[in-house]
Amino acid sequence: MSKKTTIRPHRKCPCGSKKKYRNCCGKQKTISFHDLPNETQEMMRDLQLKHKIATQYHNHHMGQTPEIVSTVFNGRRLVALGGGLVQSDNPDRDWQEPSEFLTSHLKTTLGNEWFDEESKKSLEERHIVLNWAIDGKYEVLDTDKPIESRKLNGSALAYLHLAYDLFVLHNKGHVTDKFISRLKSNDQNFNGVRYELFVLATMIRAGFDLEPFDETLGVGKVTECRAKHIATGVTIQVEAKTRNVKNVLGATEGRAMKIRLYDKLRDAIEKDVEQPYIIFVDLNFPELNVYAENEKIEKIQEEHKKLIEHHPHNLPNAIVYTNIPFHYARDDKDVANTAFGFIKINKPKFELENESVILNAVHCALGQYQYLPGEFNESEKYAEAVISAMKKRKPKD
Repeated sequence: MSKKTTIRPHRKCPCGSKKKYRNCCGKQKTISFHDLPNETQEMMRDLQLKHKIATQYHNHHMGQTPEIVSTVFNGRRLVALGGGLVQSDNPDRDWQEPSEFLTSHLKTTLGNEWFDEESKKSLEERHIVLNWAIDGKYEVLDTDKPIESRKLNGSALAYLHLAYDLFVLHNKGHVTDKFISRLKSNDQNFNGVRYELFVLATMIRAGFDLEPFDETLGVGKVTECRAKHIATGVTIQVEAKTRNVKNVLGATEGRAMKIRLYDKLRDAIEKDVEQPYIIFVDLNFPELNVYAENEKIEKIQEEHKKLIEHHPHNLPNAIVYTNIPFHYARDDKDVANTAFGFIKINKPKFELENESVILNAVHCALGQYQYLPGEFNESEKYAEAVISAMKKRKPKD
């Protein structure tokens, strides 16, 4: 039986060149890019440019969220989800656009049987998510662009944004059985968990890796999550609070005309926090014109000032006030006054490194919330269209 000979890289090459093996026959053979055929070079440049344009497009509209990547195989549409692939349960009704996939994913996540049982209930007893699904409608404004020109009513917007936020969290592995159970609750818990979902998806959109906390585990009054900004490595904590209004989003208490935010803010800063942190608060107003309704704005400012005055040594780095009233809109009324206010605290409890970068990332992510994916592989198709237009304009030699 012959013994296998191992050539050590630092010894002389057996070919007789007197060079070390690693610098002679053991040297990896590489091909210069410029030695490749012209067609291959052009293809590589196109791929690099396509990736760059697609990434810029997606980041501009959707932030750092995962794109809805899809392909058709054997006549069936496959969609990437959480490191795997999923396909429609019904071969005769495969997903034609992202909205169909998102709502299908939402239904599967909450449970098809649960949806069926809820649909049999009366309007008053039915879960708000089912009401959104049933009442969601849209109007096509331009028949030549049926997807791009859709005008969605409030129920459709509420339903689709819920589905998209859930998709974003699912891709990051943050959708737990407990979280799903809370989403299926038809009481005041739903208002809170829906807003948590919005806040967590916003932080992912802003470029953060999340470590969600669970207060029910008995580890103290914890925030919603710890969030690490990928680009800078800075870690912050995030808390979400929403104003309750009776009979809205399952809430059983809270007066529509009362603006009591101080209690929510105080509860948020009493969490066990040992890092820089941001508090999100949803105002939950059916309509709020920040330029005209001075009385409401002044009351909100008073609640904010009360927190600053009473708790000067325990303040967060920023408080984000949001108002996303999709669920109030009717078919005959536009969804107006979706807004947010970003207030930086002058003397927070903890200093925040790279403060301007971190706060700007969150601010941009809030502005991107209005966007929903219009088609599968949207950024890739956009990049292909841009490159095609560039080539048409390029003068021939």
